[in-house]
Amino acid sequence: MNKLRNSRPIAILLGVFNGELYIKEQLDSLLTQSDENWTLFIRDDASTDFTLNIISEYEEIYDNIVIVRDNIGNLGCNGNYFRLLSLIESKYYMFCNADDYWFPFKIQLSMQKMYEEELKNYGKPIIVHTDLSISDKNLNILSDSYWENTNSDPERFKTFNKLGICCVVAGATMLFNQKVKELTYPVSDKAPFFDHWIALKVVGKGVISTIHVPTISYRQIGTNLAAVTINNENSFFNKITSIKSVLTANVREATMLKAIGWGSHGKYIFYKIVVLCMLRFSKKYKSKLE
Repeated sequence: MNKLRNSRPIAILLGVFNGELYIKEQLDSLLTQSDENWTLFIRDDASTDFTLNIISEYEEIYDNIVIVRDNIGNLGCNGNYFRLLSLIESKYYMFCNADDYWFPFKIQLSMQKMYEEELKNYGKPIIVHTDLSISDKNLNILSDSYWENTNSDPERFKTFNKLGICCVVAGATMLFNQKVKELTYPVSDKAPFFDHWIALKVVGKGVISTIHVPTISYRQIGTNLAAVTINNENSFFNKITSIKSVLTANVREATMLKAIGWGSHGKYIFYKIVVLCMLRFSKKYKSKLE
């Protein structure tokens, strides 16, 4: 498939699989953005529900919504986003989840920060990212600030070693320039999630600029649960009963990081302890909500 050149400055990349329940709300939130200088590129990952019908209806109505059609089939979440990014040529990029909800100022606020960073860092790869709020499936807010809830001030994690353990750069909050895309490829077949991979590629070589304001509502629907405390789900008892799955996940993560050249299992254990201590014992992060 030939590459697609975006006629507008910003390419929003939306990979979706079976997103019929929430994708209309997400698309409508994009259409209410104060900055309208974007094109939305959607790749359906071989959905088996009515997702394709829904996005086709939007494509017929709006000239800035484009469905990327190919015959590759299901690539999974990571493969879907890397595929989209590889196909679209644009000055700036943003990632979009089908089940989130963007606040109306998201694009405008992010672009303002991007312009500021470009003036100071001409020619460098630049990522701008923001905080996010956590909501239930009906968009009722559970936590105004993910960073406050998890005590994860992103300013303390902008090193290669700490980002390996704690990626505070959420894909759905990112805006980045063409230089970042150039660093992204080639992608290892052992790559972590696309946002984690990109952040690790940029840190130390470019700029990761933080906006301490939530710009999206990150919907909790069971398959994408964030690490927020809801009722007693993060209680000591629950953590003990799930220790086997926690250990398995850590071994898997350590092995993945080693495979992409981040470091050994011993290094993983050391920085895991460092990061956990930072999250637990450091000064409480306070959200800078406007």
